[in-house]
Amino acid sequence: MATSRICSIPNCSKPANSVNEFCRTHYDRYKKHGSPLGGQTFRGAPQKFIEGAVASEWPDDCLIWPFYRNANGYASINYKGHSTLASKVVCQAAHGPRPNNHEAAHSCGNGHLGCVNPKHLRWATPKENSADKLIHGTHNRGEKCGMAKLTSEKVRSIRAAIASGSSKSELADRYGVSPRTIQHIKDGDRWTYKDAS
Repeated sequence: MATSRICSIPNCSKPANSVNEFCRTHYDRYKKHGSPLGGQTFRGAPQKFIEGAVASEWPDDCLIWPFYRNANGYASINYKGHSTLASKVVCQAAHGPRPNNHEAAHSCGNGHLGCVNPKHLRWATPKENSADKLIHGTHNRGEKCGMAKLTSEKVRSIRAAIASGSSKSELADRYGVSPRTIQHIKDGDRWTYKDAS
């Protein structure tokens, strides 16, 4: 009678599957993260990581969060019983409490890649943070917005057609948008930044 094998990961007593030396849980982690321990967060490890990052003289390079990141790539942590962005927790630990109407802003523009380097973080107003996103090219304006029907090139064509006397309804039909959208473009309420000038 064959004896069942045990998962090769220390302290795991689950049976290994027939294909390799891992149990189902560790094999799934291996497939998803490239390591049987990938994606696994040990109790207190994220907080210890933050404390170490703030206490050490980390170089100017990005410090990438090794734990869970949300669907947009931002570092995420369960802090005081709530899921929040790790950049907020790091910013608070490094730069003090968050002022009213401020958010953690990345000077490197790599928050979406999981950077939590305290040197790259500061408290900024939403307007300042949006300005940073324009500088870094991480904004979701214009065609970068998932809902956008127009491109910068089409907006330039619309502006040229308006200047030549084309009607709003004609342009709306041609480009598959509402006449109101054409009016917003004409009035400068939409697509006002340099890429669409």
